[in-house]
Amino acid sequence: LDSSIMKIGEQRKIALEVKQPHSAVVYFPTINGNDTLAQGIEILKITPPDTLKSNNALTIKQEYFITSFDTGRYVLPPKQFFSVLQSSLCSNPMPLTLLLLANNLSLPWQRT
Repeated sequence: LDSSIMKIGEQRKIALEVKQPHSAVVYFPTINGNDTLAQGIEILKITPPDTLKSNNALTIKQEYFITSFDTGRYVLPPKQFFSVLQSSLCSNPMPLTLLLLANNLSLPWQRT
């Protein structure tokens, strides 16, 4: 998560990344654009997986762009990866706080 605090309607990027041996097969969690990562957290865009090869490993990264229109504190639950070598791997939970955008009282149409 590129920042754990965001304003309502802003976008944030979440990157899921796996480093694995060349011989391993790891499946990313199935998340599509109609899903939510937690109640009130919407997915706007999902990038295709990006693979970086090094001498002894592969690093696979996929990014998710999210937004929300509800204030509060959320914890995005762990996402589960599946591997042929291990039964499963999980990401860490990610805390997220959504703040209400304060009015700019210097603008005439925002004064009450």
